[in-house]
This record gives sequence, C-alpha cells and structure tokens, in this order.
Amino acid sequence: MQKGTYFLAFLLVMICPLSSHAGGAFGNWSESFQVHGFLEQGFVATSGNQFYGNSRHGSFDLTQVGLNAAARPFNNVRFAVQGLYRRAGEQIPEELRLDYGLMDVTALDHPGFRSGVRLGRVKLPLGLYNESRDAPFTRPSIFLPQSLYFDRTRNVGMATDGAQFYTDFSSPFGNFSFKANLGASIPDNSLEFNVFGGSNRPGKFVGDFSAATQLAYDYSGGLIRVVFSAAWLISDYDKQSDPIIDSGEFEYQPYGLGIQYNGESLSLASEYSIRNIRFENFGRFLPDNEYNGEGYYFQAGYKINHYIELIGRYDVFYTDVSDRYGKKYEVRTGIPGSFFFAKDWMAGLRFNIIDNFMIRAEYHRVHGAGWVSLAENRNVRELERDWDLFAIEAAYQF
Repeated sequence: MQKGTYFLAFLLVMICPLSSHAGGAFGNWSESFQVHGFLEQGFVATSGNQFYGNSRHGSFDLTQVGLNAAARPFNNVRFAVQGLYRRAGEQIPEELRLDYGLMDVTALDHPGFRSGVRLGRVKLPLGLYNESRDAPFTRPSIFLPQSLYFDRTRNVGMATDGAQFYTDFSSPFGNFSFKANLGASIPDNSLEFNVFGGSNRPGKFVGDFSAATQLAYDYSGGLIRVVFSAAWLISDYDKQSDPIIDSGEFEYQPYGLGIQYNGESLSLASEYSIRNIRFENFGRFLPDNEYNGEGYYFQAGYKINHYIELIGRYDVFYTDVSDRYGKKYEVRTGIPGSFFFAKDWMAGLRFNIIDNFMIRAEYHRVHGAGWVSLAENRNVRELERDWDLFAIEAAYQF
C-alpha cells in the first residue's frame, strides 16, 4: 500500500507539470488527458456459507469505487494510473489501493507492428478477463468464474510491480499479441488467511520475484479470441515474531487456455487452467507440500436487445487433481471433502438502463465449497456442501 501510494504520487507529479505542453513531440495534452471512473454497489445473499460478508442474512459488503487518469506527454509515452476503493466482506473489510500505475513507452511503432514496455504496477495478463476484471462494465457477470479468477486471494493475482514487455503484430490471418511481466508479486492478508487456514499470524507475506506471460490471437477484430497464459508468482512469509510458523515460501504457477467468440448477439467463452501450488520451509505447522489444482468453465451470453443480456455458466474447481472430491484429505485431516472442490451453475441478467448505468442479477447453485474464503468461514467443518447464492448490483461509469 505504501509503495503503491508513493508511485501514484510520482505519476501525478510527472503528469501535472507537463499538462501545459501541447503540439509536436509532446502531443496535445488538452486532448490526451482523460479521467474516468466507476462506482459499483452489490447485495449478496446465500443459503449457506458466507460470501462477501454476512451473506446468510444478506450483505451489502460488495462495494467498489475506481478513479483513473491517463495522459500522453509525448507521442510514444503514456502515463496511466487507477486508484481503487474496495470492500468485500471479511475477505477485504476495507481497502484503498493503487490498482495500477504505469509509464508506457512505445519503442517501435510501424503499420502492423508495435512493441514497447510498461513500467510500474502493471496488471497480470492472465486469461480472458484478469486485466479488466475491476471495472464492472468489462466483466461478463457480477462474479467471474471462481475456478480461475479467485476473489478470496484476489490481489496476489492481479498485478506485479516491475515491467511488462509487449508486442502486437497484425497479419492477413488475424492479430497476434505477446506480453511478459517481470517484477514482484503483491500479496495481502487474504493470502495469509487461506494459506494458514484462517489464522491471523504476527508475520507478513511479502512479494518476491514473479513472472507472467500471455500469447493472444484475435480474428476479425475480436470475433474470435484465443489466449494462452502462464505465470510464476512467489510470495515469502516473513515470520517476524511468529512463534509457530517459520519464514517460508508460497509458489503459485497457473497455466491456462481460453477461447472466446463475440458475435453480434451471441457470445461464448471457455477457459481451462491447471495450477501448481507449492509450500516450502514453513515448519511443522505447514509441512512442505506440492499439488496440482484444476479449473474450467463454459459460458454463454445472449443480447436480446441493446438493453437486456442473458448469461449462463457452468464452472468447476478442484483443489487437487489427485483427490478431486477431497476424500483423502477428509480421512487424513477431518476437514470436509466439500472444502476441496466446487461446481457452480449460474444464470444471470444484465439490464442497461442507460449507456453509463446498469443493473445485474445472478443466481448460483453451488455444489461444494472449494472457493469460499476462510476469512469469512472460520469453522471449516461447518461449511455446507450444497448451497445457493443470489447477487444483485448496480454500477455506474463516467
């Protein structure tokens, strides 16, 4: 948070004095400087298992406010920054953070080819939606598929502090793009809750060297999109005064393939991901362990008209592919097997009241509790295997 605040201040200091320049290599600041934002408020109710607050009794702890600015002081240099206020129940009780803040330098820019680097806090290019998941108008639903886009450990998979190298290439067969992030991960308390079984330890997770890459193909202006993503995210636990857990390392490596069709009325999307998770040197409380998880979903959307859109999705999550339904874990630990998997059937509706204001509603029938947060469900043995989730949100952008 502190580092992000310093970088945000640096960007604003860089942007404001230059805003008086115009023309030539500097571009026209009066035209290039833009400010946008969004507001999102949701309500969540569940029949069992808490999600985004005390949802069993109905929760309004789903709030996001984002404010972003962008400017181009030179023809090949762009600055962009976004601050985000977020409240997400006990997962994130209240947070004001730098979502992204970067300087984008285009090194090569020719017809059909562009290459450059982005420096600062840069979004991770994972899957179809990770880079745009914050803004409600760019998500397909209130909640993204939890088999790939975890809300319980959201921040550690959102961005890295460092650099992103990118290349875009256009051809008669379609457009290709490549991105590679190098930098440090950005863990928070939500990672601690889920790694240590809900404990709030005296130590702290800190970011370590991480990398991510994405290769994407777009055909006919995005009618068909194919994306392959991979990442290697490392977070170190600094035990400080922790008397039980040693300073250890948490490593997360997801690999995913996504396919998307965006027709005039019909849209289809599907992604598959396998992830390697490793714990090392935490001591006897958390012995060294390594396993592979799996997640996939199938999604369809249909626009009835400009105002109304329907969506449906089937989403599957397994913590460990060698024990998909947690039976071995249950025998060994006593933790219910339902904590290690989830199958989610979802149906939703989007209503665009005006271009800048929409209302969404969605219903989930969930079998398993594999993606709920231990920060909100402290007693894992009380988790319900079959439960319902209903959510509604209103969102405005400017």
